[in-house]
Amino acid sequence: MFSQCRHWDRCPSDVSEHLIGTKGLLDIDDKSGGLITTQGGDSRTWRSKPWRLNNWHQEHHDLFAALRRGDVYNEGDYGAHSTMTAILGRMATYSGQTVKWDDAIASKNDMSPKTYAFDAEPPVKPDSNGNYPVPMPGRTDPMEA
Repeated sequence: MFSQCRHWDRCPSDVSEHLIGTKGLLDIDDKSGGLITTQGGDSRTWRSKPWRLNNWHQEHHDLFAALRRGDVYNEGDYGAHSTMTAILGRMATYSGQTVKWDDAIASKNDMSPKTYAFDAEPPVKPDSNGNYPVPMPGRTDPMEA
């Protein structure tokens, strides 16, 4: 499976996920909404119904409805878990190792800047040739990734 997202000025934007399996292909993107094509002689194609909701608008509707009810609306846990999932994926990809959630949480690796300012020193810098360190699966320590 691979996932990609691109939002660059003066370039087409793309947000899509793709899965290649032994029995077919799955493409999920903003344009098709989801497309499954089977392989091995079965040429049927399934396409999901187009999205009827704009997810970003729905988030606002949910927030405003909760505020009107007097509810505390906090999706911080979702954001934290989503961020940690991305960090966990980076650790596994850079190291080539299986990394468990609890091990990643317990990691002492801190990639944050020493100070939070626009002129803060980045945690990783290029060498004298302008090259950044490249993670090497099988060699990079997952707790350092």
